[in-house]
Amino acid sequence: MSGMFVLPQSLPHSFYNRRKNPPSPTTPTTDPSLRQTGGNYSIGGNSCRYIVVHYTGAPGSAKATATWSHRDAHGSSYHYVLDGSGTIWQTMRDTDTAWAVGAWAGCSQLIRNSESISIEVCSAGADFTPAEISELRWLVQRLMAAHPTPASRVVRHWDCHTGRKLCPAPYCGSAATDACDRNCCHRNFKI
Repeated sequence: MSGMFVLPQSLPHSFYNRRKNPPSPTTPTTDPSLRQTGGNYSIGGNSCRYIVVHYTGAPGSAKATATWSHRDAHGSSYHYVLDGSGTIWQTMRDTDTAWAVGAWAGCSQLIRNSESISIEVCSAGADFTPAEISELRWLVQRLMAAHPTPASRVVRHWDCHTGRKLCPAPYCGSAATDACDRNCCHRNFKI
C-alpha cells in the first residue's frame, strides 16, 4: 500500500508524553486525498539500517512539504516530514526506498538510499525548535524500536557521502560541528 500517511492524527505533542502506547510509525493512518506517484522513489528494497535527519532549507508546513514531495517533477523524496505542529506526515512505507541521500559525481556514497529512512524537518536553516526536536526524538525512538537501529546509526545527511551536504545546516559545516562524528544526532537531540 502506498499513499500519504498522517502520524498521529493531529494530536497535540503533549499527548505523546501522556499516552502509554502512542501510535506506531509502522501502522499509519492513510490520507486518501494524497497518493504517492512512484516517480521519485523506489517501491521496496530498503533495509532500514540507518535513520537520516534532513532539513528542508525553506519555511513551510509539514503537510505542504509532504504534498510537494508527491510531484514527479520533484527529484527527491523522504519517508517522514515534521514541523513541530503535532502532526508527522509519512509519505511512503519505511521499506520503500526514498531518493534522499544520493551522492553526486566525484563523491563516494557512505550510506545508501536503500539502507536508510529519511526524515525532513521543516526549517529554513535555524536551529530546530524545541517542538521540532521533541517530535524528531519521538519519531526516531519509534523507528529505532521498529527497525532495531542503534543510536550510532541515527545520522545527518552530512554523514551519508563524501560530498558533505550541509544538511541539516544548523548541525553541520561549522567549526563547532565539523568535528562531530556519526553520533551528532544522538548528542544534539538526546535520542
